[in-house]
Amino acid sequence: MPAIPERWGVETLKLEGHDSTVRAVAFSPDGKTVASRSWDKTVRLWDTANGAETQRFDTLIPAARLRFTDNGSGVDTNVGYFHLNSPSAASSYPHTSYAPAE
Repeated sequence: MPAIPERWGVETLKLEGHDSTVRAVAFSPDGKTVASRSWDKTVRLWDTANGAETQRFDTLIPAARLRFTDNGSGVDTNVGYFHLNSPSAASSYPHTSYAPAE
């Protein structure tokens, strides 16, 4: 039986911002970003180093699917394709993108 990591089950970072239940998370291929989807009709991106929200996409309905593209340049959901760090880039569905204020 493999050894259980020492930090297994220990909270190391808390991502706060959703107003409802988080239904799924996905890690970017490089592990530097995590995406989350919630019943609050948002898809949010977080910095895994410090837990800071880096982008938020407001959608018309809650996303039911969430995954990063293979090259990590975007997040694909059933409610849209969202470009990372480029709120003005074209996406496949209407949404509003926010970069949190510093």
